[in-house]
Amino acid sequence: MTDSLRIAIFECDTPVPAVLEKYGTYGSIFTTLLTRASEATTPAVRVRCDCFDVIKQEYPDSLSKYDGILITGSRHCSFGDDPWIVKLSNYISDVHQYHPKVKLIGICFGHQIIARALGGTVQKNEKGWEVAVTETKLTPEGQAILANTSGTLKLQQMHRDIVSKVPVGVHVFASNEICKVQGMLVPGRVLSVQGHPEFTQFIVEELLKTRKEQKIFAEDVVEEAWPRAAGENDGENVARGIITFLLKTDEEKGGVEYLRRGVLGTS
Repeated sequence: MTDSLRIAIFECDTPVPAVLEKYGTYGSIFTTLLTRASEATTPAVRVRCDCFDVIKQEYPDSLSKYDGILITGSRHCSFGDDPWIVKLSNYISDVHQYHPKVKLIGICFGHQIIARALGGTVQKNEKGWEVAVTETKLTPEGQAILANTSGTLKLQQMHRDIVSKVPVGVHVFASNEICKVQGMLVPGRVLSVQGHPEFTQFIVEELLKTRKEQKIFAEDVVEEAWPRAAGENDGENVARGIITFLLKTDEEKGGVEYLRRGVLGTS
């Protein structure tokens, strides 16, 4: 096992002012989360993250030193035609096709843009917004990749866009009634979630207040979601799952059957 883990974090948005002041950029938030997760699971491994503002079209000069790319969430639409979104989608497609040793991790917008880049479809959800802590059902693969045998996953949510068509060769490992594609897996290559493992109660409350002021959320949506923002969630567990996924060797791959045997102990 490697003694270091290099991750390129693609920042696709800037936090609202109160969150930026308290926690820093989304790159900083993820660096803290993943460092803490690594210390809890593999303390001998040092996590090193480099952040790139892809809205400004900043990208690594070379991918040779990176084990993975993490694409953050965003207020922007992953199916949009903004030049930076189109470039990001094309970049992810090229990474997946030509850089098999670089794994892709997607969070919310990142989850959706990976689906788009790999040939899936993303669109607005006719069922509306999903916000604050919600519960999803895990498949056996999902339980394995996240080392979660409860069968359910609770994460902070903040989205209306969804993956409506999954790319060929992609496993869906988490779903609920609001959003059928809550998690995607390509063994050894891609791990993504619709929810936000990096979001704290404070972050969600600030987003609820901001989007109410912007008239994106009606008052009743905020009132219903507010108490759930304080609910327990599995964000730390997902972060540990990301670290484990990134550390798996080419031989191990993190394949479905391997995960079932190695983590769940089933045949």
